[in-house]
Amino acid sequence: MNENEFTWNNDDRVTQDFDEMAAQGKTLPPILKVWGNYILQRGLFHFISERGVGKTLVSMNLCLAVAKGMKEFCTEAIEINGNTLYINLEMEHEFMKRRMNSLFRQVSQNFTGPYRAIMHSSNNNFATEKSFINELIQRYKPVLIVIDNYKFAFREFDPNKSNVAMQIMSELRRLTREFSIAIVVVDHTRKHTRSLKTESDLQSGSGSKSDAFDGDFFIRKSSKDTQWRILKRDKSRMVEDQRMAKLIRLNPDTLWFETQEEEVDEMDHLTGDMLSGRDEAFDLAKVMKENNATMEQIKAATGIPISTLYRKFK
Repeated sequence: MNENEFTWNNDDRVTQDFDEMAAQGKTLPPILKVWGNYILQRGLFHFISERGVGKTLVSMNLCLAVAKGMKEFCTEAIEINGNTLYINLEMEHEFMKRRMNSLFRQVSQNFTGPYRAIMHSSNNNFATEKSFINELIQRYKPVLIVIDNYKFAFREFDPNKSNVAMQIMSELRRLTREFSIAIVVVDHTRKHTRSLKTESDLQSGSGSKSDAFDGDFFIRKSSKDTQWRILKRDKSRMVEDQRMAKLIRLNPDTLWFETQEEEVDEMDHLTGDMLSGRDEAFDLAKVMKENNATMEQIKAATGIPISTLYRKFK
């Protein structure tokens, strides 16, 4: 590289003068919202869910909304519409057909938009499907890809090893850059975290996964109503943090999610569940202690007296 040159780059590296970066930054177009501040254009996002709360339905709702020209979903703006690709590596395709039929049959929206929502189902892992997925991306040029889910997609790897997680994320990030798409990876929360406040460390597997994503968001059960869900962003490199959670509701007739309340305190919806026994309470207390919860927080979640907790953890 000529020492008088201010910019040098190849596919993996860029070296540039700060002043030049600032000047070019003024001319860059704004980052569009694929789904509010939860999913942004050309970003890699982590969608973390408790089991059995409807993460698949949320993802299917979103893919349809983006592809069919809707301008918002659950009152979050959709600024870019286009083809979407749902990579289903968990559920049987026949099961997904039945769900899709319900979404189309019972919803009142007009689904004759200009773009297509495509589902690719496979019993293989992501590595085996990689070349075909690349063909699908080149053919349909999606603006959004959902990978459901991390455990099934990368089951040949140990999810608890940080170096493995970083290699996986590096490959997915390459796709976002190469094809200018947003990618969402669906994942699960760890066990015994039901009453804990939402944060990135609630994810299953290696905590280093979260470091590699541009942002993460959670969907969790509400203890107040079986149809209510808590939607909360925790971390984002691109936008400011979300202070309050959003309360959404699953419409059992249409299988579409709707906004119930724009801002709620998530702890009002996470601490109402009763633990089934003393052993479970102590298991939760141990996990909360490892996650630096205070004794007051542990007592509120488990019902164990503080004096007992001090004796347990001394």
